[in-house]
Amino acid sequence: MLKGMKTVGTLAEKVVLAKGDRTMREELVREYMPFILGCASKQSGRYIRQGVDDESGIAMMAFDEAISRYEIEKGGFLSFAKQVIGRRLIDDYRKRNPKNNALPMDFNSSDYSARAYEASSADDAYRRKKETEERMEEIEAYKRELGSWGISFTRLVENSPKHERLRREYKDLALAIVRDDGIMDELMRTHRLPINKITDKIEIPRKKLERGRIYILSLVVVLTGDYRYIRDYIEWR
Repeated sequence: MLKGMKTVGTLAEKVVLAKGDRTMREELVREYMPFILGCASKQSGRYIRQGVDDESGIAMMAFDEAISRYEIEKGGFLSFAKQVIGRRLIDDYRKRNPKNNALPMDFNSSDYSARAYEASSADDAYRRKKETEERMEEIEAYKRELGSWGISFTRLVENSPKHERLRREYKDLALAIVRDDGIMDELMRTHRLPINKITDKIEIPRKKLERGRIYILSLVVVLTGDYRYIRDYIEWR
């Protein structure tokens, strides 16, 4: 499916250059402020406002730290930055709540079976109730983020492929997109699927790509956001 994809994406190149250039660092922080605040909001389980909530400052410093620590071998920068932001916010939460074992929502963790976010004394009924509430909150957050991309839930349903084979093809495409920093850089800046850049790198007919635009974007939102329940529900392979 993939053509000869570049080993270094546009964003990765910017990050490497920004390591020794304070002006470029500040420009990257400004350009990706929506991403930074989005990570902080999803990690904290509430809307984080720049300059108002402490989490925004912590997330900005974590993003700057990610620039300093990033190596191309680590993979995509956005995924790496999201992990750093998540860890720093968790560290801050633990410092402020040393006696509280429950952590704020952390969808960056790969161990989805862990239930460290519930107090140890909570019983099974409480955990089930809490999980149901989290699922509903996650769906609402997903709807809101889709809305920021100009996609309503109704429109997504109407534009979802009917055939499993086509859905599988679009899922593979979404996975390829999020692994390419060059494509993701343009997508995040424009909030549009970069058709030309994708067809240059990935073997897919342009018309098929355009027809699946809404469905593909919805998958990219799931993959780049902290939607653990939705992500686990989707069969990616």
